[in-house]
Amino acid sequence: MCRNVSIANILWFAILLFISSSSRGQSLGEGLDLFDIPPHFLKAAAPNLLLTFDDSDKMYRGYMPDILGTDSQHELHAAKSSHYNKLYYNPDKIYRPAKNHLGEFLPDADFYAALNNPFVIGGARLVTRASRGERINLASEYQLRWSISSPENIFAADGIPARATDDSDAMRNGAAYYYRYDPTLNTAQCIGTEQQKSLLDACYRYVELRAPQRRGDSDERGNFANWYQYHSLAILAAKTIASQLFSPEIIPSGVRLGRQTLGVQGFNSDNADLSHDVVRPLNSHQREKFYDWLYGIEQGRGGGLGNALVAAGNVLSSQGAASPYRQFPWRLNSAEEVSCRVSHHLMITNGYSLDGGSSLFQSPRLNEHLTLPDGRVYRPEGRNQAAGEETAALENLSLYYWASDLRADLENNVPPLYSQNHQDDTASYWDQRNDPASWQHMVTHVVSLGEADLERVATASRGKFIDAINSDTLETDLNTLASRFSSHRFGRSTALTDTTAALQGEVLYQAQFDDSGGHLVAL
Repeated sequence: MCRNVSIANILWFAILLFISSSSRGQSLGEGLDLFDIPPHFLKAAAPNLLLTFDDSDKMYRGYMPDILGTDSQHELHAAKSSHYNKLYYNPDKIYRPAKNHLGEFLPDADFYAALNNPFVIGGARLVTRASRGERINLASEYQLRWSISSPENIFAADGIPARATDDSDAMRNGAAYYYRYDPTLNTAQCIGTEQQKSLLDACYRYVELRAPQRRGDSDERGNFANWYQYHSLAILAAKTIASQLFSPEIIPSGVRLGRQTLGVQGFNSDNADLSHDVVRPLNSHQREKFYDWLYGIEQGRGGGLGNALVAAGNVLSSQGAASPYRQFPWRLNSAEEVSCRVSHHLMITNGYSLDGGSSLFQSPRLNEHLTLPDGRVYRPEGRNQAAGEETAALENLSLYYWASDLRADLENNVPPLYSQNHQDDTASYWDQRNDPASWQHMVTHVVSLGEADLERVATASRGKFIDAINSDTLETDLNTLASRFSSHRFGRSTALTDTTAALQGEVLYQAQFDDSGGHLVAL
């Protein structure tokens, strides 16, 4: 249930006790326990967030779209240009390092000693093992990172030497390089449709990264080095993006996180041996453990996005000790369930591991009428099915876990979220940017590294889709996504009376609450 509790008088007493103890020379907050129950009616409890991280072998590639992996496509100039290969270095984009659990950016890469893999098992930190070839001089040793054959090889360059991919004499020195698409470069040979020209070598201009020739010349070597170290493979880009999204200034500590990979499916928050330990608040300790887990992910086997969606839906349908709606699901003696808790599922993927979707297909289908738990009737008229059987199956699964009451035994009082308002209430309800569902359901969001078809999977459940590779506003997009995890509820709140603040000298003390507990803040 969701409680309406007023403890203003108790808070006032606690503040007076604090001030009194401080005036006697005691340390700040010594002996003071702030109450964990906010003194207002919670619109919703802290949300559940289930993360699925793609660790499939296709994430260990340096190219996109998938067609680049056929024949000898890596020999094309297009393969070394962001115009066609969406994972390759884009000179018009600023590449930032990953973050640690404190929200601090990791060091910028060194162009003359860039790390092949900045993420290591056992800690959100950078290490160097020169004997294993973990660093590379991009001025003389650059290799095209195309496909990592095994997890161990991510520590080495494991690429295609520049001299083996092009006959240009300028490339024989092994310096870092890229190509810019320029259809005006050679009008005699750069001809045909836009698709045809995008594959012609004659339409690309070679750019080698070297030291600036004159004072004031731009030097993009640092940007290229950051791309190589943190973004040149899909797995590196995904970890970097996840590290930026889950930093404490973007996702608050009250969010209850569970996680899984495609290769090792099954959600847990901390202790994989405890079946009930599915989600935990992302406090400082849990956030550090999460970053250790994220940075230590290695290449997985098996699984698929369809299976991952079902695994998340099963978690949110669980009862008893495994229920994610319990107040403290990591404690077996915590029986109280909170019915107004919002639940999200986030998939970070390149979108190519779709297997499992069709075999796990569940009704309702997007092309069928269905009655929602609140009595509204979903009508599919005007909505086209996604192209491709596997993507269509994922879209249907996403709708299924949004349109179904996953816990019919709980009261339907999940607060709706309306970001787009229309004069017509019916139009607001069916606007896919809004989430009007009051029943226990799952909203699926997708951060994709280039597979745009997955946008339909997100919107089917009223979720958000981010094309992380092609976005020019990635930082803003990540913040917008993170806001969905707390928009259903009051965030860090203050009590609704003026008796929760007290002035001592020139300092005003304010009692504040979120779902991780009570806080006393000096304003």
